[in-house]
Amino acid sequence: MGEGCRSPFSLIRTPESMEAHEHLVEGVFDPISDHERRPDGGESPHRDRNQQGLEKKKGAKLGGKVPNDIVEIITQFYINLYTEEVDWRPKLDGLEFSMISEEDAIWLERSFEQDEVEGVLKHFNGDKAPRPNGFPMSQQIWDSVLNSNEVLDSWLKQGTPGVMCKVDIEKAYDHVYWGFLIYLLHQSGFLMKWCNWIWFCISTIRFSVIINGYPQGFFASSRGLRQGDPLSPLLFDVLMESLSRLMVHAANGGYISGFLVGVPGGNSLMLSHLLFADDTLLFCNNDLVQLEYLRHVFTWFEVVSGLRVNLHKSEMVPVGDVPNLEELVAVLSCKLSARPMTYLGIPLGTKFNFKTIWNPVIEKMERRLAGWKCLYLSKGGKLTLIKSTLSNLPTYFLSLFCIPSEVANHLEKLQRDFLWNGMGEQPKFHLVKWATVCEPIHNGNLGVKNLRFFNQSLLGKWLWRYRMDGEALWRKVVEVKYGIIWGGWCSKEICGTHGVGLWKGIRRGWEMFHSFLSFSVDKEAIVADFLLTRTVNLHWEVAFVRNLQDWEIDALTSFLDLLYSVSLHDSGLDQLF
Repeated sequence: MGEGCRSPFSLIRTPESMEAHEHLVEGVFDPISDHERRPDGGESPHRDRNQQGLEKKKGAKLGGKVPNDIVEIITQFYINLYTEEVDWRPKLDGLEFSMISEEDAIWLERSFEQDEVEGVLKHFNGDKAPRPNGFPMSQQIWDSVLNSNEVLDSWLKQGTPGVMCKVDIEKAYDHVYWGFLIYLLHQSGFLMKWCNWIWFCISTIRFSVIINGYPQGFFASSRGLRQGDPLSPLLFDVLMESLSRLMVHAANGGYISGFLVGVPGGNSLMLSHLLFADDTLLFCNNDLVQLEYLRHVFTWFEVVSGLRVNLHKSEMVPVGDVPNLEELVAVLSCKLSARPMTYLGIPLGTKFNFKTIWNPVIEKMERRLAGWKCLYLSKGGKLTLIKSTLSNLPTYFLSLFCIPSEVANHLEKLQRDFLWNGMGEQPKFHLVKWATVCEPIHNGNLGVKNLRFFNQSLLGKWLWRYRMDGEALWRKVVEVKYGIIWGGWCSKEICGTHGVGLWKGIRRGWEMFHSFLSFSVDKEAIVADFLLTRTVNLHWEVAFVRNLQDWEIDALTSFLDLLYSVSLHDSGLDQLF
């Protein structure tokens, strides 16, 4: 970095001197020596070095009882993995973190009530980690995918060159520094008792290593979080907040410029990073100095958290025409990739109406079917597998993309053939229409999901969330990019090209909503327009386009009973009942 480049973290104050910081960096992250590098230039990981140690024991045979020297090597590897290498790390006293309210902090430390404990025990699920990293498939992951596609789409349409970096965190959960985690909890407003509880949960664990089916060793750890523990992903999220705060600090200081969404000079929003667990996506201009500042961010994050950014596995993707791409890659020493890149399991940078993005779903369904076709299954068994597994495979993609007709037909054909065909591939007669198979069970049918209707339902959730999640980042991105109408209930209609954004396909759901209002007395009316206040009670004033027939009285009575079954208030947020 040239002379005159000031560190973006000069405002960060730590009790110790910067000289100690530099010594810490040199001591913890020494350069890799020549004999530790692989022939391809990458670093030789610990597991490779331990494997070399195992290979030296040529006389040892694995199976049955393992020799003590091999047990010691394997056990020592995990002891080193979960042992903190230093006794002290700097802090981030110069940054502001999101704070919980004092009321919430006190509420967290209150005594548990008996009915709360009983409720948790009764509904406790043995599967504590629904995903490999402990994060459930919640709306948060969909938000990150939507944000990344909309930001990239906006940047491509502006024609400004830049780069995206997908950052890899090496052994994310295993290297967490406990002291920094507790420090972040204090900085976020959590009280001492709560922090002590968290410390007890993470510091009192013991490990054994299963070797040939037998537990070996019993040792404590001084760093890291247990994968599979439902508490671990939440604590790791707190830790990654430090990287987010460092990125925000650098962006606010003008050291890093992210991607701009919206109208330049007007209603706009700049995004420099997106985080979900340890999946980190960074946006930056094609400026060498900014990339060097980005390395400063990584260094500070590594020093304070105990984690390490693995630049050799990280990827850089150009956005637009980037003439100095090779120089940018050299600054970060990362891999060069191209669009579309995979982010959170979704191809990033592909137009939402391309059929090729559904290939992973089709391949996954075909692999499942390949293993089932050799089994003797009854019609009931096949139906159970279709409803419990095959119908749910596309859910993630159906929550973000409009499924093309060809793809829907192909997926339905795979399920149809599996249900009606026998052991071989010879086609057999389909005894019932597939549309009838997909009808609800209470109508006397089989209740298999109709992929088209399921897709419309999942995308329709975004339209409701657009109004309800007013402070969510994805909502702000869509608002500054497309504008709002109807008092914030909907974005403006999108008339431009599709690009790589997702919202244009989701926005089409409003047209379906209008089809239900073809006989409405007032399509622009809100709920309050049909309510009258009499004394302290609210009463419905429902008008119809024509007079009711005698045979419609029962239906009207049921309709009014449904309306009055819900207690409405003239204040508060809208919500589903």
